[in-house]
Amino acid sequence: MSIFLGSFQSWEYVDSIVGSGIETELVLDSISGAVGREAAVGYLSFKKVMKDLPDLSAILDGTLTVLEEDDPKVMMALAIGLVNAVKETQSDEAVDNVLAFSLQLPGEFSIMLIKDMQQNGIDVEGSAEWGEWVKKFAYLLS
Repeated sequence: MSIFLGSFQSWEYVDSIVGSGIETELVLDSISGAVGREAAVGYLSFKKVMKDLPDLSAILDGTLTVLEEDDPKVMMALAIGLVNAVKETQSDEAVDNVLAFSLQLPGEFSIMLIKDMQQNGIDVEGSAEWGEWVKKFAYLLS
């Protein structure tokens, strides 16, 4: 029990460091002392990705149609987030909007997103946008 509590206390300490307004250059070294360098790097990478992630609900409802971020880590997190969000909504409109949104993503991320949706039982082939998606990315599917 003390290992878990110590770990929890360490992450509480990390949270207080991050929330203290400490200079950006000092954050990594400061939190490394609490949780270790590898965990600190992972945590800061996660925070950056989450900060740059667009509003998933705006993609699902069709109000966000363009991604202005090109960081592969953000696109990877976005794909995972969209699959989970579509699974929760179970909405044909959300599937259509995600497929339409995926048309402007780099091919490898669009294909990864659609394959993940298929593997999670989401009917992308029944989408009104499916024909357009296949037309755009057919060259990558062969």
